Amino acid sequence: FVFVLLEHQLKVNYLMTFRVLEYMVKLWRKYIDDNKKVSMNKNFMLPPIYPIIFYDGDHTWTAVENFTDKVKDKDLFIDFIPNFKYDIINLKEITYEELQTYEDLLSALMIIDKIKKPSDFEKIKTIKEEYWEKLKANVNTKRELEKIAEAMSLLLQRINVPQEEIDEVIENVYDGRLDKMFEMSVHYDWQETRKL
Repeated sequence: FVFVLLEHQLKVNYLMTFRVLEYMVKLWRKYIDDNKKVSMNKNFMLPPIYPIIFYDGDHTWTAVENFTDKVKDKDLFIDFIPNFKYDIINLKEITYEELQTYEDLLSALMIIDKIKKPSDFEKIKTIKEEYWEKLKANVNTKRELEKIAEAMSLLLQRINVPQEEIDEVIENVYDGRLDKMFEMSVHYDWQETRKL
């Protein structure tokens, strides 16, 4: 198996390679601790880790992606420096059309995350009805619905939607009416007049 390490960044972090290294070491340490008896064997192997950074910032990601590029005189000491990179996924470059092809929890969370201001709710109208139908079929456990409800609640709080309206939207989520969670939301353009 492979550990997939996911990190979300809103701004460029120039120590990201070091941060990823820390996460990797912690994951491997836990794996060793969980397999104490066999970890001392000659044939014991650590699982690979695939680090992915989801970037959602306004500026271009300019931090180095290879750990060796963060170490001075790397060419002189290349054999002694951990050699790995992380993948960067710029969420702003992923379109609503692309997200609709996945029909899963992550696509729903990314659609919610793309909404930064009330006028963005208009873009939700472009999502096809079949996406919501397939999403409902694929996202149906209580835990998955909780994740969508939490993301939706945070979004609506951020744009100052009254709590009673948030509760109504969240109720739609828990009832599995995922297509309805945005139905009220597309009318929130009047919130633009508030100071966000």
